[in-house]
Amino acid sequence: MAKDFRSSVHEIASKIAAQLADELVALVHNSSMAEVFGSGAAAARPAPAARAARGPAAPSAPAPKKRGRPFSKPDSSALVSSIAALLGKNPDGLRAEQIRSTLKVDKPTVTRALTQGLATKALTKKGERRATKYYAK
Repeated sequence: MAKDFRSSVHEIASKIAAQLADELVALVHNSSMAEVFGSGAAAARPAPAARAARGPAAPSAPAPKKRGRPFSKPDSSALVSSIAALLGKNPDGLRAEQIRSTLKVDKPTVTRALTQGLATKALTKKGERRATKYYAK
């Protein structure tokens, strides 16, 4: 009797497993790849009709604060003029590090201003990398 019970339970479990497998295969065949494998947040988001049926969205949490110093882009043309005036007082030229320390400006800002000064031909340069010296025209 115990064997009959086990075999019937095994039979029922096998049928349920086969039915589940068939339903999963049919579901995968009828679904898009994004729905099956997911594509980030878009896959987890319900369809627009389902979202509309839920009602208005709850207000979102405020964005997290960014770390570091706030970025404010200074006026490059004014800085180019300051650099040109500084280089006019130094006929032997200055390296970018020297310009930066004299004017007390951060590296990306000086780099941007030097590039703009070279493009507008307000400045010239000789050398490469750290050996580059800048001159006023």
